[in-house]
Amino acid sequence: MQRRVRRGGAVVALAIALLVAVACGGDDDGAEGSDPDSRETSTTLMDDESFDAAIDGFTRDVEAAGDDFCAVVDAATLELDTAAANPRQVERTIGLQVKVMESLAGTEPKDEANAAILLRTRQALLDAAEEAGYSPDFLRSPEYSEILGAQEFQSALISYFQRAQRECGLDPGGAVVEDPQDGSDDG
Repeated sequence: MQRRVRRGGAVVALAIALLVAVACGGDDDGAEGSDPDSRETSTTLMDDESFDAAIDGFTRDVEAAGDDFCAVVDAATLELDTAAANPRQVERTIGLQVKVMESLAGTEPKDEANAAILLRTRQALLDAAEEAGYSPDFLRSPEYSEILGAQEFQSALISYFQRAQRECGLDPGGAVVEDPQDGSDDG
């Protein structure tokens, strides 16, 4: 399988770039030097049409990856450097995050425990976002941070990241990845 590399190895956990960057926005510090087939990112708020086009492109990549672990890793290792500006965009953001979690969980049938953690986190995220009315403030809330920062979820992501290093050649970019549950590291 030929992989497209969109970003350097600075991604510390497979979906963390997606889960954090899509929600919070950030600097466009990695767009230069990306492959020509990389999608563009923005550091400004987008209108609904532009936001939908960006999310749709990422969603298509994740869906096209199917249950191929390395393809899901490639599709999930992305950043959309914009913040969701309204409830509709927050709902789309959460939907993409959920899709990534479901896709990662679907690639690892041998590790039912980590798949179950991703699916529990997915449900907690959906429930909390719905309860908050998909407010943009939800993406900056302590509840959102607690859901995605939960030790169990972070440990599962680290497991997927370490698998991606072994099976897909994901470059950690000098990062040391510690599992908060057991203190072991890979790096």
